[in-house]
Amino acid sequence: FTQASSLLRDQPWVAMPPVDARHLVVKITLLRPITVLGDSAGRGTQLERGDSVWLALLHDDEMMGFAIFWCRLDCEARMLPPTLDHADVHREAPRCAYEAASLEATTATAAVEMPQKPAKLKRTKPRSYDLRAGSELVYNSAQAQRLHWPDVKPWSRPLSERDEGIAQGRKWWARPPLQEASLLYREATLVPFDDHDTIRRFGLPVPGLAGVGVQGTGCYPVPMQFKSGGVAAGPTASVCMWLEVACA
Repeated sequence: FTQASSLLRDQPWVAMPPVDARHLVVKITLLRPITVLGDSAGRGTQLERGDSVWLALLHDDEMMGFAIFWCRLDCEARMLPPTLDHADVHREAPRCAYEAASLEATTATAAVEMPQKPAKLKRTKPRSYDLRAGSELVYNSAQAQRLHWPDVKPWSRPLSERDEGIAQGRKWWARPPLQEASLLYREATLVPFDDHDTIRRFGLPVPGLAGVGVQGTGCYPVPMQFKSGGVAAGPTASVCMWLEVACA
């Protein structure tokens, strides 16, 4: 709630350049692991260094906030203007999937050992793609593929699945729970009663903002997690942590 209140005060929707905010998307990649406690015994999950999400700002006359997606194809399916589709989106030039992941998970001051000469990229057999990035998995060596496999295995899918899904206008790509989540700022009357009870119990900050909410009296941050378009139970602790990271 503290991070969400700070984001609302910063008003990124207003500070943006003159472009439709609903179609501006950024990728967030963690540069260090974050531990998320899940219960009183200290058991939980960890967001790993190199994990990433796609963030899209949401802003119109009735709402504001943002959505995060664990899969680029999900983000495109929901956020692209009606006049565009997946085939119209610029794709980066093919590069070794292991080297790309290593670069994203490394700070600007750290060095990543790269080959002196560009190697010929090799496809996997059978051909596959990374569900998170939507791009085909290619490598400059068998060693690079072996090193990358533990990270990409849960997200690896047959390339034919991607091509068929794009051709058929597929709307949902990633598997729950890491599919889609959002943080919206709502009026008090639109906030669940359980959330109001939690706000009072812990004294959580609820920012006021002129012109937003009922006579500008307040905007309540409402986190939500989605499953194939419907609101799912939760959000989970790890999803809440991702929303906090996005606010920061």
